[in-house]
Amino acid sequence: MLRSFTQVKNSVIVAWMCLVTSMCLWGSAFSVMKFLLSHMTPVTMMTARMLIGFLILIPGAILLKIKLPKREHLTLFVFMAFLEPCLYFLFESYAVLYTSATEVGILIALMPISTAFMAWFFLGEKTGKFSTVCLLICVFGGCLLTLSSSHRQEAQQPILGNLLAIGAVLCSSGYIILAKKLTSDYSVLTLLLFQLISGTVFFSFWWIIEGCLIPSLSHGVFTSLLYLGIAVTIGAYGLFTFSLSTLPATTGGAATNIIPVVAIILGVFVLNERLSVAQWLGCLIILFSLFVRELNRLIKTRFFS
Repeated sequence: MLRSFTQVKNSVIVAWMCLVTSMCLWGSAFSVMKFLLSHMTPVTMMTARMLIGFLILIPGAILLKIKLPKREHLTLFVFMAFLEPCLYFLFESYAVLYTSATEVGILIALMPISTAFMAWFFLGEKTGKFSTVCLLICVFGGCLLTLSSSHRQEAQQPILGNLLAIGAVLCSSGYIILAKKLTSDYSVLTLLLFQLISGTVFFSFWWIIEGCLIPSLSHGVFTSLLYLGIAVTIGAYGLFTFSLSTLPATTGGAATNIIPVVAIILGVFVLNERLSVAQWLGCLIILFSLFVRELNRLIKTRFFS
């Protein structure tokens, strides 16, 4: 009995470590992207990121003989991949180019609430009044963060960059809705491989149109590309999926609030980004509304379920 309890406890600890690590990796991506965008275009960066992830994942996919999409599901697969990685990473990359990594990280934190709203709108899933109020407060915080932005060295067109970040959030929320329909029939590896293939083709096409620009690959640039392609694109997703094999999905969703915290810390202390008082207020409003919403959900789950 004691041994069984210890094994369960250890598995939960490992799952939590994987979950937190995946969120930290995703949160660190914005600062890494900001660094890379000072050496190459967004399209070049995303082409390299998708290609690295594809080359790393394809041998495992061949060995495991993953299930291919059925003809009746192909449209859903294509639309899913078009939303993410194609549009999502395109919007996200240009958002990081035009505004600060800190602001993008904060706006990406709107994703759980945006997804809940889309699930209510498209799937008919119930969204409580309290969650709706939190959504409106988050929108207010996002508007404050965007409208109070001004031209800075790290944020050349902050309003455009923030709008692109919000577009990335909407694309990712749409992707989650479509992926939810497909996960009952296909493995995570199948979805991820299809995304990487689609992303590689999509960004390679734009890279050719852009003129096949090849950046100078210093040690820092090359290492950062490998970090994005392996650690963030494959590693974070794999660790997150593994953690959900032990932890409930609601815990995984709540943990996404770690992402903006990591983005702020790295943006401020590594990239030396600076936010105005109004922008910090917008950040705090978004984080506070997310915290209150999650706290309310936990209280209801614990005492009323």
